Amino acid sequence: MGIHIQQVSKRFNDFVALDNVSLEVPSGELVALLGPSGSGKTTLLRVIAGLEHPDSGQIILGGEDATHSQVQERRVGFVFQHYALFRHMTIFENVAFGLRVRPRAERPAESEIRRRVRELLELVQLDWQADRYPHQLSGGQRQRIALARALAIEPKVLLLDEPFGALDAKVRKELRRWLRRLHDEIHLTSVFVTHDQDEALEVADRIVVFNHGRIEQIGTPEEVYEKPASPFVIDFLGRANRFAAVGDGLPGYARPHEIDVSLDRQEGAEPATVEHFTVYGPLVQLVLTTAGGESVEVDVFREQADRLVLARGQRLYYRPRHLQVFPAAAAQPAAQPEYSI
Repeated sequence: MGIHIQQVSKRFNDFVALDNVSLEVPSGELVALLGPSGSGKTTLLRVIAGLEHPDSGQIILGGEDATHSQVQERRVGFVFQHYALFRHMTIFENVAFGLRVRPRAERPAESEIRRRVRELLELVQLDWQADRYPHQLSGGQRQRIALARALAIEPKVLLLDEPFGALDAKVRKELRRWLRRLHDEIHLTSVFVTHDQDEALEVADRIVVFNHGRIEQIGTPEEVYEKPASPFVIDFLGRANRFAAVGDGLPGYARPHEIDVSLDRQEGAEPATVEHFTVYGPLVQLVLTTAGGESVEVDVFREQADRLVLARGQRLYYRPRHLQVFPAAAAQPAAQPEYSI
């Protein structure tokens, strides 16, 4: 089922959480809403779910206007960051809960409930934990059970709010790859909120970048990373160096891997000194200080770093190999909101 958001706005007192947002999510797509705290991404997720109502605009689910529909009428599965599992229920009963609380006329037979729950526990690879309780599972396992519970009601749309935010880095990485594989199996229209750029780039079919209640850019992971629409997008999606005055009223941006460094001065290169460097396996991250006192981050492979024989205070020459150019006025940072949504 597709999602069509038309000119949605939402305020909380004087704070503008969503400012005339329009977005279309085709059926079967996995979309990430990415942005800093307070940018509006979670508010939009809650509006889609029916947990918040917009001040204006429409929410169209599967071609039907759901703007004023109640939560239970929307057939939306919601996965929260902190699992929200019932501690006094077994894993089996947690997953079955949404089916058991349906009105009697809509409630499946007990045999059908048990069949459905067993299928879902197998899908999330935790059928062997059915008789345990949430406190007996790891954080990653609890999140997979939360997802199984959301899927039990056979939702038309799956919404995930920072689903891996409470987990450690290793488990988070494993689970986001698992989520991508699971989505490829079930092809359920899914929208997830994250502030983790790597998570969005690795998992999503498309990324929607939010800033101050508005959409800065929509595109595939490759498009938003390689062809950012604004200075905010290139700054938020990974590291970037800003070079002022590359033209009349224009600054340029280059990512650390897009900068060449050498011991000898090449055409167009500028001098800098090594402030410090850090080895990350096959990569070395350099921080250089320019003659003007500005910092430039550079990533080089270990072999090149060995040839440079790096040392603090060493003079090198740097040159951006590729620049993303924007008007200087667009690069001015806006004040951050004080109210987080």
